[in-house]
Amino acid sequence: MLVILQGFFVFVAFLVILLLIWEVRFNFIRRKWPPGPRGSPFIGNLKELELGSLLEKFKELRKEYGNVFTITVLHRPLIIVNGYEALRHLLCKEGDSTSDRPPYLTEHNPDLLGIVSSSGALWKEHRSFGLKTFKELGLGKQNIYDQVELEASILISDILKSDDEQLKITLEEFFNAGTESVTSTLRWTFVYLVHYPEVQRNMQQEIDDVIGRSRMPMMTDKDSLPYCEAVILEVLRIRPAAPLGGPRSLSRDVHYKGYTLPKDAILFANVYSVSEDESSFPNPERFDPNRFLDDAGKICRQSDILPFSTGPRVCMGEALARIELFIFLVSIVQRFTFLPEDDMNMPSVKGNLGITLSPKPYKVRAVPR
Repeated sequence: MLVILQGFFVFVAFLVILLLIWEVRFNFIRRKWPPGPRGSPFIGNLKELELGSLLEKFKELRKEYGNVFTITVLHRPLIIVNGYEALRHLLCKEGDSTSDRPPYLTEHNPDLLGIVSSSGALWKEHRSFGLKTFKELGLGKQNIYDQVELEASILISDILKSDDEQLKITLEEFFNAGTESVTSTLRWTFVYLVHYPEVQRNMQQEIDDVIGRSRMPMMTDKDSLPYCEAVILEVLRIRPAAPLGGPRSLSRDVHYKGYTLPKDAILFANVYSVSEDESSFPNPERFDPNRFLDDAGKICRQSDILPFSTGPRVCMGEALARIELFIFLVSIVQRFTFLPEDDMNMPSVKGNLGITLSPKPYKVRAVPR
């Protein structure tokens, strides 16, 4: 019995020493990586990462460690990239090395090997095919505009068919057919229009002056409606649909400002960090479309935000999404004024972070104009 116990203690001691050596070696290696919080032995920062507060946590860590920092989970480095300059450098200049997806996304489910989840040559093939298909469908040509304008007119008709005489609606009912990013952005827009009624009035005044109420808006009206376009840009800034994009995997070591971002590390592009940068957007949580209008009332600073990401992995549907956002939003605001369900039940400006950043469920009143 004594011999068995001695053998057991020797084994445990050997295991502890082995784990300590592993931890010391890991800490030596990570000195080359961007800085970050130490975390607990072996599990790293796992306990500190809660999905609901992830953006706030990254904001806090950015202040302490800079625009590019490392967190670890079970000895796996996760590189978080923040700020316009760092994002543009690592996603564009180093885009060939930072555009893969982690193998775990597809290794147990080959059916996910599409444009979003694939990597390398397969991803390039899928993306090339997708872009070709968009072009063949007429993206940027009048037939696409006509189709979106038709969908907008159907949406208006659906809203008008509401049984409630005050048209109290849950917006999910009407936007389920759109892409997730467009749906989320439209839902956020009505949250902010209810909170900032003067913005809604300014939109309606511009629409009345340019289009009136006798016809539906068209894409050809866009240049004549800069305030409406500025509202869309401000929504894309303050609540980007995919604030962290999808996880990326580094295909080789990447060097940035004296640090090494190691091959096979997971990288998250925090485009939300651009939106909340107070040096570019003072009082960033205030909704203010005038940020995107110059002294002459023309659109400016469109490239100062990255709501659709940037680099080779930039959202392939960005152009179509911008068309849909403009036509749908202007068409709806032309016909309705949006009010809270009641003054004591305002929609929350705090969102739910999952695949996208979506508003919490809410109801509003759509009052025909």
